[in-house]
Amino acid sequence: MSARNRVIDALNARSCRGRGNSWQCPAHEDRSPSLSIGPRNDGNGIVLTCHTGCDTEDVVTALGLTMGDLFDEPLAKPEPGMPRRKTAEYPYTNETGELLFRVERWEPGKNGKKKDFLQRTPDGGYKTKGVRRVLYRLPEVVATAKAGGIVLLCEGEKDADNLAKTGAVATTMPGGVGMGWRDDYTASLQGAAEVVIIADRDDAGITHARKVAASLARFGVPHRITLPAVGHAKADVSDHLAAGYGFEDLVPLADHEEEPDEPEQDEIPEAEAETEEPQDRFPRINWYEAYNTDFSQIDWLPGRFMERGQQVALVGPGKAGKSIFVQYWIFCAITGRSFLGDQQRLPLNVLYFDRENNLRDIVTRMIAFGATPEDLQRLDYRLFPRFSGSFDQSALAAAELLAIVEEQPRDLVIFDTVSRFITGKENDADTWLQFYGRVHAPLKARSISGVRLDHMGKDEDRGARGNSAKSQDVDHVWELTRLTENKTFDPHTGIENITTALKLNRTHTRSGLGEDLFLITRRGQRQRGGLWVPGGTRHELSAGPHGGPGAVPGSPEWIVEQLDQAKVPNDWGGRRVIAKCQELGIKTGKTKIEEAIRIRKNRPRSDVPPHVPYSSVTETSPEENEQDSIFPGQTSPGDPWGTPRDAPQRGASPRLPSIEGGRPPGTPSCTVCNLPLDRTWAARGYDTHVGCDPMTGSHPPAHANEPHDAA
Repeated sequence: MSARNRVIDALNARSCRGRGNSWQCPAHEDRSPSLSIGPRNDGNGIVLTCHTGCDTEDVVTALGLTMGDLFDEPLAKPEPGMPRRKTAEYPYTNETGELLFRVERWEPGKNGKKKDFLQRTPDGGYKTKGVRRVLYRLPEVVATAKAGGIVLLCEGEKDADNLAKTGAVATTMPGGVGMGWRDDYTASLQGAAEVVIIADRDDAGITHARKVAASLARFGVPHRITLPAVGHAKADVSDHLAAGYGFEDLVPLADHEEEPDEPEQDEIPEAEAETEEPQDRFPRINWYEAYNTDFSQIDWLPGRFMERGQQVALVGPGKAGKSIFVQYWIFCAITGRSFLGDQQRLPLNVLYFDRENNLRDIVTRMIAFGATPEDLQRLDYRLFPRFSGSFDQSALAAAELLAIVEEQPRDLVIFDTVSRFITGKENDADTWLQFYGRVHAPLKARSISGVRLDHMGKDEDRGARGNSAKSQDVDHVWELTRLTENKTFDPHTGIENITTALKLNRTHTRSGLGEDLFLITRRGQRQRGGLWVPGGTRHELSAGPHGGPGAVPGSPEWIVEQLDQAKVPNDWGGRRVIAKCQELGIKTGKTKIEEAIRIRKNRPRSDVPPHVPYSSVTETSPEENEQDSIFPGQTSPGDPWGTPRDAPQRGASPRLPSIEGGRPPGTPSCTVCNLPLDRTWAARGYDTHVGCDPMTGSHPPAHANEPHDAA
């Protein structure tokens, strides 16, 4: 019985569905066929490939077979005393010539084979998992394709080198035909006038050639399949050259020759080399070394809400300010600035793919942060990129993405907004499984962090719209929501100050490390006419009205703080307070507002902040007469009108009369309201309350910010 029939009988015995070369994998719960059956290079048996990543040994064990059952005939035992030696070495490099891995040819091979091939990393190791797979002789292949030349594609490195000696540009793929063709190989051949596929004269070679041709055809690369002029079985192009034949002597493949049972799948995932050493494929933990490792050292990115290499989703409703929050974060990250009270860290290299914002939005925001072109050299910003398809359905698009990622060192890749990079249904789990496999998994394997921005669904309490798989395939899901936004206008300077309270809440986490909640204040300054003041926009950790940590957003205590900051009289009743909450943009239930009213009315008079009227019989507060914002609804810098001009000079901030008595000696004071300032807040370099932040600015310089526990 052949190995193929033996395996198919075992699949049927275990009720695995399938036909031809595609079957359900018995090693995992497989709803759609993901196991492929292909021929071995030497024609003696088959190769099993699970496209979801199951090891071949696991598949064989689940079938009740052994690895020997994958061969048609038992392998001959090696002749005793035959020395085994390395006879050739083939380097695989990226587009710039940097070595990725080497393929070594050893003769004789193990288990009676004529030869073996081993893949090794530049440092000599055998662990090549996660190493980028590329075509052989890639730099000259890419250069020739871009110039519109002809590229020859054969089945082995020796054949490619022999063709190169004739002056041709030739290549092959690592691992042989049994490893499968990848569509990112096709991406490297785009632009070529023609790709000439030279198949070996055997079933495996012809089947593989047709699969390569199918991939090239899908992406419009001109091609044809040829065979060596030498007619004997298993003849390759090296035999063709040795017999004195040339390029023009290659024989076109006849249409009737060896059609494969099944067409090529959309993508063949990366597989491990069969010759990888067992001790490297099944690593054993050394407990003494493991216990001597300091796992308390965490490689945080700025802000301490994700680690290096982690994949994160940032979710929020429309106009919440997700993009400006992330853009301010990466501005701090690429310049080594402190972010949200975190310690200063080494600058990062960031790649940003944006299909949401226009050029004016981006540039005006960077100016509002105080960034210069020199500050942005570590930010590679790709505006409305045009990939060859969507990441959830096109392997070529994913290959183009990874090619850009590997052009230079990257620490972080951002997708804004993720729904614009997919075409599948958002409530379909397969959409996000495919996106993870083509985008997040390769980034994670390279220790590159990934952040995708996403919109809330119609029911914001349920988080991001779409399938729950969106939250299962990332390390953290953060939700950014806007709590309140206050605007004041100074007619003397023509500056509008916009203060927005934000909540960044972690709803899903894989590691559990770090904080789950950040309360953030975004401050922006806008000139008359809508132009944002250069350097006037920032994000910082929020604090309570007296310099201490704020109450939990949405709680009755938090509502009390908001009403006190708005100078709402302490004895106002329900109707007036509810109306004021609506005016302030406070979204909460009636029960919590009623509790906040009881707290305010029942507290001792000594606990009422001095700036809050204790009786409703008071003069109208100045804020009620201030001019409303002339641009309502805009929550972040971007989309201003007019031509940038110099910001007006800001005058000195007014000071309220000092309050006599009732203050311990040495207590720091707010430079605006002259009320007591929390000592911890003052020690961090602040000289005002957050709610009193004057136009002259109270944000301390970066060196004044000590690491903050909440960050």
